[in-house]
Parts: sequence; C-alpha cells; structure tokens
Amino acid sequence: NTTLRLIYEKRPNGIAIFVRAPLPTNLLLSVKFCTDEDMQAFKSAANDVSNVDLISQQVETEEELFSPGTEVPLKTKLLDENDNDYFPASGQAIGGMLAMLYHTANRSDLGLAAFWLATGDPRGEDGDLIKKNPILSELPKWMDGSEISEQADTAKLFWGVIQALVVAQKQERPQRSIDVVLEYLGEQLDQLQEKKNKQELEQLIAGLRAIHGLSGGTITELLERHKGPFSRSLLLFCLRENCTELMEFSHKLLDDGDASYLLAGILFGVRDGWLQLPKELRNPELSAYVAFRMAEAEHREQGDKLTIDEPPRPKPLRELFTSPSGKWNRKTKDVALELARQCNWNHCIQTRITLADSNDLPERFERKDFELVIPGEVKISTEVDEVKFLRRLGQWPLIAIQDESEARKPLPIKEKSSENEQFGLF
Repeated sequence: NTTLRLIYEKRPNGIAIFVRAPLPTNLLLSVKFCTDEDMQAFKSAANDVSNVDLISQQVETEEELFSPGTEVPLKTKLLDENDNDYFPASGQAIGGMLAMLYHTANRSDLGLAAFWLATGDPRGEDGDLIKKNPILSELPKWMDGSEISEQADTAKLFWGVIQALVVAQKQERPQRSIDVVLEYLGEQLDQLQEKKNKQELEQLIAGLRAIHGLSGGTITELLERHKGPFSRSLLLFCLRENCTELMEFSHKLLDDGDASYLLAGILFGVRDGWLQLPKELRNPELSAYVAFRMAEAEHREQGDKLTIDEPPRPKPLRELFTSPSGKWNRKTKDVALELARQCNWNHCIQTRITLADSNDLPERFERKDFELVIPGEVKISTEVDEVKFLRRLGQWPLIAIQDESEARKPLPIKEKSSENEQFGLF
C-alpha cells in the first residue's frame, strides 16, 4: 500500500506535488478565473443546482495566472493508462450516510449515539442504546470494510442491502434502487436458518413488491403489518423519494427514538450520496468533516492511505443540550429559550407564574380580556419545555444555519450517557 502525504509549505523552485484524487474540497484555498465573465458564468451554473454551496469558497479572478508563459511543463504521466475514471460510490455513500446520521442525531438519544458511533466517539460504542441494536452496532464495520457479524440475520441483511446499493452505483447502467433491494433480499431467502425469519422476510418482500405496484395499502396499514425496524426502514425507503422527503416525514407509529427512521436515513444517504444532498442538509463544519471521510474511504478502497489532519467532528445540536445528569444549567436554558424565540417555536415556550405565599388566595382568578388579575405579588418567568424543545430539534424544517451558529457560541461540549431500549427483530 502507498502512503500519500500532502506537503503544505511553498516551494521556492516551483515544484508541485500531485496526489491521487479524490481530495477533500475544504483543502481548496481559492478558485481562480481569468476574467469576470468566466467567474460569473461559473457562479451562475453553480446557482442552477441545489447541491453546490460557494459560500465557503473564495472565488476570484487573477488574469496573470492565465497569461502566456505561465504554463508548467509536465514530464511525467499524471494518470496511469490502466486506470479508469470511475464514480466514487463508496465515498459518496459514506458522505450521504454521515450527513443523514448528523441530522437524525437531533431526533433522539439513539440517533445521537449512532452518530457518535459513526464518527468514532467512544460514547457511541459504550452506549446501551447501540448495544441493544444488532444493526446499528455493525455500523463501524461496514464503514471500514470489515466483515459483518453472522450472529444477527437482520444486521447481515441490512448491511447487505447497503452494499448492494453501493455496488449498483458503480455499474455503467445502475438499476433502480427498489430492484436492487428486491433482488438482493430474494437471493438471501434460502440462506436464512430460522424459519420465522424466513417467513418474515418473504412477507416483507411481498410488501415491497406491492408498494412498487401501487397496491400495498396505506402507510399506516403497512407499518402496522411490519413492526420491526429493519422492515419499516425498507418500507420508508420505498415510500419516500429522497432524503429531504424522509426528513419531512412523520407518523404516529414512528416515535422519535424509533430505529426505523435512522436506518431509513442510512438507506437514503447511501442511495443519494453526498453529491445529491441539498444545501440545507449541509453546513460548513459537516461539509469539511464529510469531505475528509469520503476521500479517506476512496483512498482506502484503492489501497492507499491519505495522511492529512482530520477536521473536527461536527456536533449535532442535541449533543450540546444534553448532560449526564439530564438537567440543564442556567446558560443552557437561556440559549434554548432564545433559539426557540428566534425560530418561532412557541409551542416549546411556557410561562411560569409563582403566586404569593398566602392562604387567602382564591381558587379562581378573574380574567379581563387578555389579562389575568391575581391578588398580591407574583413572580413570572419564561422558560422552555425541555421535552418539546429536544423533540423539535430534529423535525423539519431545519434550523437556519445562521440561527444554529448563534446558538452554538455560548454552549460548552458535554458528555452524555445512554439509556436502555429494546428492539424487535424485523
């Protein structure tokens, strides 16, 4: 294997160091154009698509770089004739998965634990929530290319579906995602040892085919028929079109801590990849980290090792509003209240009135229009309902990037513990 190391210092003799692609885009210092017309054409083309964000890039003109005599003669081949220009499906899949795990981390403690696990935070591996989930506990193994455990049929099936989706994207003419899923699951039927699991998989395949044929029933009927997180994640994968639609989706049978939603997010992230995610699902910190992990994955697949400094792990907002004791301090409460006000989350705000200490207070108080008349002195405080606030963090629409950035500034990073939770097989 080849170890590739980037050299950052400027060379006085003009030597350029070429490193195998792909590289993290956050290494770009600037993008130069010859003329203003060229630069404006580039910006216009970028604005025509939803997944290009130029805010973090310095785009400018420097005509001198394009003047005659500035060409650098190259005496070596930059591309092996035996190499093919291929789509970086593995890196794109990991990028899309990390982005979805980052956003679903705000929905629940399980989501946050899954994101910790995917990003190498030790709290992810130590958490009981992850240990109780045979599918999510295998997440690091799939990300680094290790073998998935044979002990849990659901884990093997789920990560097999994930890998099948990645492999399909490397084909010259990729199949539709639903066809890839159905083909893979059909191949696994005969390999299941337990009769009950085999029957449940047969029912799931029939249900997915029925959805594909527009005759599977209502969403509620499908979710009631298939209660396990593995089955429900695939149902959501077939019922929604893309990552954004999944983020917008909610249902009474899927609570915030349901693993089905997290697994569906992984499926969509892998299928869509980082490249197809809209700008509202990216922020600068997430983009820098994901770009590094995508490049790292592609170099690992090519047998190389890319050695550069890893960007800081992005921290979901829920992580900043949690503590081992489960209690917020005054600063956290104040920041939550300001964020709720800024985002117009009025249902998360409540006013507490502390009455005077008196035995003479009436059982009912007089109301005049929008005023409440209370005898004596009272203390009034406005606060956030913590349960409602944490639930809203992970819902759609997402918090504006600027509002989120302002909320993060006064909040320290805190450690967090997990709670036990039981999961079904299918």
